Amino acid sequence: MKRQMILAILFAAGNALAVEISGTITSTLSITEDSWLTGNVTCQVRGAPCIRVDAPNITLWLAGYSITGLANPPSGCAPPGDPGNGENGIQIGNGAVGHRRVEVLGPGLVQNFRGQGMLIRGTTTRATVKDITFSSNCWSGILLTSLTSDNDIEGNVCSRNGNRYNPCGGICLFNSHNNRVRHNVTSGNGYAITSAPGLLTFANFGIGLEGTSRGNMIEKNTASGNVNGIYLEPGVANNVVFQNILIGNPPIQISESVDGFPGFDIRNFAPEIANTFVDNLCVTYSGAGPAVCPGGTKMPGR
Repeated sequence: MKRQMILAILFAAGNALAVEISGTITSTLSITEDSWLTGNVTCQVRGAPCIRVDAPNITLWLAGYSITGLANPPSGCAPPGDPGNGENGIQIGNGAVGHRRVEVLGPGLVQNFRGQGMLIRGTTTRATVKDITFSSNCWSGILLTSLTSDNDIEGNVCSRNGNRYNPCGGICLFNSHNNRVRHNVTSGNGYAITSAPGLLTFANFGIGLEGTSRGNMIEKNTASGNVNGIYLEPGVANNVVFQNILIGNPPIQISESVDGFPGFDIRNFAPEIANTFVDNLCVTYSGAGPAVCPGGTKMPGR
């Protein structure tokens, strides 16, 4: 116990060369060498990430523990522009600066952050995020943003993440290329109605390809009970959606309570031949071309 208290004090100062992590974090903890959790973490950082990876070729092990932020959706979430949206659970990179060959490994739980559960940004490449549960985060469970490429998102569970202001959800790739999203489970992500003008309504999802994301492999994931299962924006191309199980999106209660609700197992705003769909198990599809769900239904977009 005494050792954990000392560690917590060191971490509160930020920019420590972390080895063992537990207790309360009050300012962003920057890690630059292999690190691991030795107990649950309570994060009280405001307007900034809780744990930020600031070096290449290192591993962060969650070791079965949890990292908990300041929100519990829908309470505690903030609109765009609020500093609270920068409160990410774990962040790789800072600004346009990214890192190669970073691993963030479970089992473990990242929950209740006003931003992303996991944010991968900058020029980060060949990172691995594996076997972690991301729950009740106000934006995405996992977000890969501009300039990131060639990363592996594998075996994670994303549940009850989402944002009422922007398209968001379980796992989101925004202008991120040549990544592999495999064997993840997404469930219960997204709001039925977004509230910001000019956005595509009902745009939350289990897995989303946004912006100009290209060359990604979305393979053997399960999406159920999300507002949409897999969601593709108009500008994404050359992505492969292969052997995913996409059933029950949206949940039946939303379908019943929101009249004319247009949620789908696959909602595709991209041109018909822009992306490839192979052997997915799904029922409802909205988008260009014929239904991509074997035995399923082509639904009109709304």
